[in-house]
Order: sequence, then C-alpha cells, then structure tokens
Amino acid sequence: MTPFAQALDISVLASHQFSDDFEVTYQNAGQLPGQSGSRGALSVRDGGALSVAADVALMGQADRRIGVFLSQQRGRFASSPDLTERDVQINHLHFVGTSAYPQGNWEPFVLAGLGVAHFAPDDPQLDAETRVSAQLGAGFNYRLSEHLYLRGDLRWIGTFFNGGGSLFCSGGCQIEVSANTYNQGHISLGVLWRK
Repeated sequence: MTPFAQALDISVLASHQFSDDFEVTYQNAGQLPGQSGSRGALSVRDGGALSVAADVALMGQADRRIGVFLSQQRGRFASSPDLTERDVQINHLHFVGTSAYPQGNWEPFVLAGLGVAHFAPDDPQLDAETRVSAQLGAGFNYRLSEHLYLRGDLRWIGTFFNGGGSLFCSGGCQIEVSANTYNQGHISLGVLWRK
C-alpha cells in the first residue's frame, strides 16, 4: 500500500532572494579581484527568483506533506571587474516536508528540506559548483476556492562548504571559501492548486 494519499499540491511562487557574500581567500592574483592569499568577499546581488513545488499528503495525515521544491534565480556578481560576464544562475532542488495547522480558510505551515544548490556563472573562466544545501521555513495558504489557494512563505536556504575548498574555479584560478555556510533568504508569494 502506498504511504501517500491522493491529495496533490502544485505551487508556483515569485520570490525575492536575499544573498549572502561568499567569504573567500584569493590564492592567485590576476584571475579575480584580490591579491594572492588575501581575504575578501564575493557578492551576489539580491534579486528575483521563480519557484515551483509539488507536494503529496501522507496517508492518514492530511496536514503532513512531502514533496519537491525547485527554485531558479538569475543573479549577478556585484563586484568583479576581472570577469567578462558577471551573471550567475542559482538553482535549488530540495526534498521538503511540510506540517500544516489549518484554521478555517487559513493554513499556516512550517517546513524543512534537504537537497542541492547549483551555482552556474556565465563567465567562461569560472566553473559551476554543486553543493549540499538545506532549508527551513514557514508560511501560509489561504483558501480562495475549492482547489485554489493564495500561498506565501519565508525560507532560509543554506549551502554547505565545510569551511574550505575551491570555488567556481577552472584552470589556474584558485579561490578558497572561508565560511562553512552560504546563506540565502526567500520571501515568496504565489498560488497553490490542490487536487
């Protein structure tokens, strides 16, 4: 017997994503701003993101759901004069568990998830990076009709670098991450369709 009920939620969300700075150590001068061995920050500008999610209810637990969350942001390095292209695409793919607490038409919820973050700079001298990431969040659904809800949420998304390792680098470029976690925040609003 499947552990999932027939209830299915599909959400489409427009988000504003707040991005932390990458705390880095530049090992080779001339590739990116900074001198060899110097410490600094590589900033990604805050910007819009688009997110989609699909969740199913657990059998016998209509207020507990498990699903998949995917977000995409076209970011931009805020300070990088040595790069020919400053844009960077940031994707998150997470498996997420949600617990809701319905109160009339309102449905507050909390959530937690685990998955990966993928950072893909447009500049040809920088490689893409995929790292383990996690999220915690809270939000609400508000019933507009039998199947349609207004949805809003706040999420913290952390990407884990374990305090070291090269970042975005190909060839001789060597940038070492100085921090354990790269933090991002999402404020989202959208619609949810429930079968």
